[in-house]
This record gives sequence, structure tokens and C-alpha cells, in this order.
Amino acid sequence: MLAAMSVGRELLQRVRAAQEELGTGDAGEALNLVQPLLTETGEALRGMDFLSRSAEDRAQVLEAFCYARVTAILALESVGAAAAVPRIRALAGEALDVATPGNDAWKALCAAAEMLARSGDAEGALRAVEAASRLVPEEEYVTRLRASLRSMFPHAG
Repeated sequence: MLAAMSVGRELLQRVRAAQEELGTGDAGEALNLVQPLLTETGEALRGMDFLSRSAEDRAQVLEAFCYARVTAILALESVGAAAAVPRIRALAGEALDVATPGNDAWKALCAAAEMLARSGDAEGALRAVEAASRLVPEEEYVTRLRASLRSMFPHAG
């Protein structure tokens, strides 16, 4: 039972290690570290025992799930986002699947919007930021990003 109670913390620590690697500028290594976490956080979130975990552990699993996707999106952009557009879109979709007001899924959607915009995927970028805007309509960052993307792509969406 103790191992199940610490799953979220362990996943979150591993995601943070991948984020630190990305912060040092090694996107390839960050992607290597976060890749298995995409699967592991998804399995932990969808596992039969998720609802029986403590509230703190559930929150940590969800946070790890969202930040694993943010990290992967940013790492993919660093190693060539244009080729990674389908994967970035898929990661944004995974975040949207778990998105509710109050969780960090909107951050993955914003990261995806930024990376998709940099890759020239106006439609994907606008869809991602609009989804984030519905989740956190008062978030200043989302409002600025949304306005920026609309000005970059006035004829899209």
C-alpha cells in the first residue's frame, strides 16, 4: 500500500528531472527521459487503483501527467517541431482528455499552441489555445497567447 501512495510523487520527481535536463539545453536527453513517463503517467491516471489513492497522490499523478506532456512538447520543438507536429497534436489531445478547470492541462495546451505556431500549424495552434482559454478564461498568459496567435494567423480558424 505504501508504494501505491507514493506513485505520484515518484512520477513527478522523474518528470522534474526531465524538465531540468531540458533546462540545461539537452532536448534529446530530456525527450529520452520523458518518453517512458508519457506512458507511465497515462497508465497511473487510468489505472483501476487511481480513485483509491490519496487525494495528494491523485493530484501528483495528474500533475506529472500534464507536465510530462509539457516537457515532451517543448523537447520535441527543440529537436525539430515541424517534423513533430503530429506528435505535438497528439500530446495536446491527451492533455485535453484530462482537462478540467483547476488542473494543469491548460499548460500543456499552451505549450502545444506555441510549438505548433512556430511550426506553421495555425489551425492546431489556435485549437489548442482556444481549449486552454475555455479551461482558464481569466489566465493572463492564455489571453496574451490567444491574442498573439490570432494576430499571427488572422485568416485561420
